[in-house]
Amino acid sequence: MEVRVLAYIRDLARRHRVLLLGGHAMILHGLDRSTTDSDIWLEPLSDASEWSRQLDSLLQQYPAAYFWDLASRRRCQPSEVAEVVDNFGVIRIGGLEEALDIFRRPNNFSETQFDEAWALAASLPEEEVRVLSAIDLLASKADTDRQKDLSDIVFLEGKIRSDYARILQTCSADEARQRFARYSDHQTCRAALSNPDPAVRDFAIETLRELAAGENPFARELLLEIERDAR
Repeated sequence: MEVRVLAYIRDLARRHRVLLLGGHAMILHGLDRSTTDSDIWLEPLSDASEWSRQLDSLLQQYPAAYFWDLASRRRCQPSEVAEVVDNFGVIRIGGLEEALDIFRRPNNFSETQFDEAWALAASLPEEEVRVLSAIDLLASKADTDRQKDLSDIVFLEGKIRSDYARILQTCSADEARQRFARYSDHQTCRAALSNPDPAVRDFAIETLRELAAGENPFARELLLEIERDAR
């Protein structure tokens, strides 16, 4: 992350809550990859007008910086930012060493979900900025059809499955339900089936049936495997 972009993010984070997403968040989650821009989610504040005013007041300290509308691919005036963000959820800041995309509404999220994402995010040492959780980062990359996001999704799914496998084998039924409410697939169900608590195992089978009903072939295969073992 280039120095002046980092300085802007830090200045913003001293005033408001800021979540790191995108490529830099992927790197902090452990993926060895490069990125050419920075992405942050700034808390939505009271409305888009107030949100854009806060960005503009700070931007004035960076004379070369400007607002860029990604949808129409043009510079835009501070007075236009609120409308752009209402329509597309994001505004870019150009003129720094690295492009900075600031979201009020990231892909697959609404403004009202910021508080929950903030509570689940990881803090960075000596930084006010937090890093979006692996599950929320995965959600932000779904349905984009970009090749780099597909690679990120594979990494995040592996990371989440690994973390869940360790926890689901010994956790309580209540914790299993809470975690499955956030993320579930056939692999996490398989891990839960190793839990000595029958309530956790029953919940895993119930989840597998729901996945199978949704045309998940891996869930169907695992259910058949369980049925064969029970004979």
